[in-house]
Amino acid sequence: MHPYLVRRAIATLGFRAAQTLGLVAPDAQPTAEQRLADTLRSYQDTRRRNQGLQLEAARNLERPPAVTPWGWLDFDHTFGGLVAGWLTVIGGRPGSGKTTLLLNLLDSLWSARVPTLYLGTETAAAVLVTQWAALRAGIPILDVFEGRLNGQQPALTAGVTELMGQDQVTFSQVTRLDLSRLSAEIVWAYEARKGPAPKVIILDHLHRVTQDREELEQLAQELKSLATERDCAMVVAAQLNRDTEQRRWDLYTPPSMGRYKGSAAIEENADVGLGLYRPLKLEVGSQQRRAVDQGRASLAELVDVGVLACVCTKHRWRGDALNQTVRLRLADGRLRSLTIREPPWNAGDAWEPTT
Repeated sequence: MHPYLVRRAIATLGFRAAQTLGLVAPDAQPTAEQRLADTLRSYQDTRRRNQGLQLEAARNLERPPAVTPWGWLDFDHTFGGLVAGWLTVIGGRPGSGKTTLLLNLLDSLWSARVPTLYLGTETAAAVLVTQWAALRAGIPILDVFEGRLNGQQPALTAGVTELMGQDQVTFSQVTRLDLSRLSAEIVWAYEARKGPAPKVIILDHLHRVTQDREELEQLAQELKSLATERDCAMVVAAQLNRDTEQRRWDLYTPPSMGRYKGSAAIEENADVGLGLYRPLKLEVGSQQRRAVDQGRASLAELVDVGVLACVCTKHRWRGDALNQTVRLRLADGRLRSLTIREPPWNAGDAWEPTT
């Protein structure tokens, strides 16, 4: 190449860039002026990048992420609210109350007029709507399923009509969600359906979509990306592996993050991890537990009936929330705050709860 063109290339691209492109010999050394020009060019490029980041950060501050309350003061105080762009995973064994918690959350979001998409994988959409209407009417869901309405059929029918006569909450009607159908449902909810775009997406539950480890990793990544790209709060229920060491205490023990099926992918992508379990009465100590293990007492006598407990297994932003537990009172399908603390890890049998 002509020496003039080489000099122009060095002045435009920089000495090292020109050397990389083969315009300058590999063993050539830059002059002092060329080194100074490269340093200035790098400094100016850095300033341009920083200015771009400054503008982006300023735009983000002008529109802070939406924060939606859970609907229970204990949850909001301990775990914080549902934040747009965050992935919250709620794990629990069968019977721990995952669907009960999510339907109560759904009702709270509907009352607050927060647009929500509910993706159910275990229960048909029509049945979920009936459960939701029963919850609002104070009708035990078992009475609905077993046909013991005792004149409450008109109230339940009116409730279903009311809940389906609005455009804030949308249910997926796909009976079997897989990765592609799940993605299609979310695209439809944001780009095709009439009404406001969802601010919260609820998926009940993750492991009914897939249990394959590679697909779980892909799904967890996609759910986190969707939360960020769609600027919504993603709330996902998940199954827990059985704790063989706990055996009979499995359902009544606070789970750890490692109990989630496919826990590595979930732990990496979740912003918040919560674990559901059925708690024992607060006064239960080691002596009562030993009596159950030895067959001298009944486990049913120790369970805190009508209470659902939730422990924080991960929180990316609230370090003080980790391992904190919230108890909610369950009555006629509705969950309410209890504001009672869990005993500390080293509490003895004489520990007394503080209300």
